[in-house]
Amino acid sequence: MVTSRSMATIVPKQDQFYDFGRQIFKTYGLTLERVGRMRLVLVAAAALIDGNGAVLLAQRPEGKSLAGLWEFPGGKIEAGERPESALCRELFEELGVDVAPADLEPLGFASHTYENFHLLMPLWTTRTWQGQPRGREGQALAWVQPEALQDYPMPAADLPLIPVLSSHLFQSQNA
Repeated sequence: MVTSRSMATIVPKQDQFYDFGRQIFKTYGLTLERVGRMRLVLVAAAALIDGNGAVLLAQRPEGKSLAGLWEFPGGKIEAGERPESALCRELFEELGVDVAPADLEPLGFASHTYENFHLLMPLWTTRTWQGQPRGREGQALAWVQPEALQDYPMPAADLPLIPVLSSHLFQSQNA
């Protein structure tokens, strides 16, 4: 059995995302030996926030790993792709919305070891997009108020991002 460890942190500067893998390893004292010889999967995710402060979650469809769990929309970063570009591409493919990289605000990241791979996932927020989000891959969507996010079953990697996002939204409302 693999022991899972999840972590999330607030990232103060967007520049850190360009080399976020190295930064995460340095920040948490991780080594390749510690992570093991597992495959490293880089995934970019977004918290789309509507005018009422609700966050969009997508439910993983049947047939995919972790089917039925709710997650922040996004997807894998391809080789040679900037994380922001990958996220914009994934949001269009999955939800049919256009997001400009300049409209993404870096919030934090999660680092989580699953049984067969280690996942690094930066999370951005955005309040600006073109189009109406719809599940283009058969996934259900839900607009969720921040205080209800913990009521949705989510993958282990997403869970530590909930308090980071909730705190950010609370600070934004009271600014």
